[in-house]
Amino acid sequence: MVRDMPNVKELYYDVLIYNHFEYIIICSEKGLCYISSENKDINGIKQLLNADTIFQNKRKLSIYKKQLLGYFKGELYKFNFDLDLKGTSFQLKVWQELQKIPYGVTTTYQDIADKIGDQRSVRAVATAIGKNPLLIVIPCHRVIGKDGTLRGYREGLTKKGILLNLEKNFFKKYTSNENNKD
Repeated sequence: MVRDMPNVKELYYDVLIYNHFEYIIICSEKGLCYISSENKDINGIKQLLNADTIFQNKRKLSIYKKQLLGYFKGELYKFNFDLDLKGTSFQLKVWQELQKIPYGVTTTYQDIADKIGDQRSVRAVATAIGKNPLLIVIPCHRVIGKDGTLRGYREGLTKKGILLNLEKNFFKKYTSNENNKD
């Protein structure tokens, strides 16, 4: 569930480490609000998210860490927790559309622009995707160039490729699990 987030006063963080992944994950009382491996400066993140305080709290972050670890291990394909997002109405619309991209599937920036009803907004869509605060959970890594090449990713194209390969490797398992639900 995506909600617009008013100014947050208190945030909580922890670090998630799995193989070659190390992420700072941050939540408020309302839900997950930030994931990054590049920006590990807690005070900088505090400013970015307009928070008064930010505390390490392993207990509050445990549900998010558990599900993210399940994703990395190929055991979880959809996240089930609240998100607490702050962005413009356009950004929120783009981020909501990104959440509809199925696991193991890629789409293009143009496809996202088309789906939000503004075919000429490809550059604005790319900018909104670049501001996505919840990497992996809001799967901006699944958006590629019209020509099939990897394009922009806040964590770098190498990480984008790693995430896409991870999903590709587990996609067969995911689709067989989906087909066996009936």
